[in-house]
Amino acid sequence: MGQLEKLGKLELHNNQLTALPPELGQLTQLQTLYLSGNRFATVPPAIGDLATVVHLGLGDNQLTSLPPELGELSQLVSLDLSGNRLTALPAELAHASTLRHLNLSGNHLRDVPPVLTQLRLEVLNLSHNQLTDLPLDLDQLLFLKQLDLGHHRFSDIPPVLSQLRPLLSLDLRGNPLTTCPLPLPWQIDRYIYPPDKRYFDFNHWYSSSPTSTEHPDLPFLDLCLE
Repeated sequence: MGQLEKLGKLELHNNQLTALPPELGQLTQLQTLYLSGNRFATVPPAIGDLATVVHLGLGDNQLTSLPPELGELSQLVSLDLSGNRLTALPAELAHASTLRHLNLSGNHLRDVPPVLTQLRLEVLNLSHNQLTDLPLDLDQLLFLKQLDLGHHRFSDIPPVLSQLRPLLSLDLRGNPLTTCPLPLPWQIDRYIYPPDKRYFDFNHWYSSSPTSTEHPDLPFLDLCLE
């Protein structure tokens, strides 16, 4: 494999791998690496040698932690860590300054990893974890456009969500919410809140229905179950 010096994409997902091939470090033009659906319990520090990787898929493995060297991937844009057993992220991930898309769904997170607020994320999937609240400094995600908080334990809407001004898409399905979570940032264009399987009349949920003045650029509001 080390002789494939011009290889730009390598798909090894859905195998039985437990360790990275040592030749990977020799693939100096590798941009896409998919390792999802294997049997990795750890990620070796050598992952930091893949300096050209832009897209990295490590989902559906058995990871309980990540090496700090993951922050050395200076070209990384998208990182899939879904379907593992992670409870935290290394602080060094903050050095991955190009990271924009992060999938952490289906892990064992009880708190939002502090390092997330140091990233310039645009898409963040935190669904299917064990969160009950969100930190107030989440509003530091100044570029976040899409946020998935589905299938947690939120009984009320975390107040910080109203401060995420760039947010365009918010998924809150599968939470034990009992009230209609308005108001939210006026520019949000996709909002999933499923207390029932039909579209709702705001008059039944909101004391004074949102008007075009309150939400002047609101193109679409989805309150149905998908």
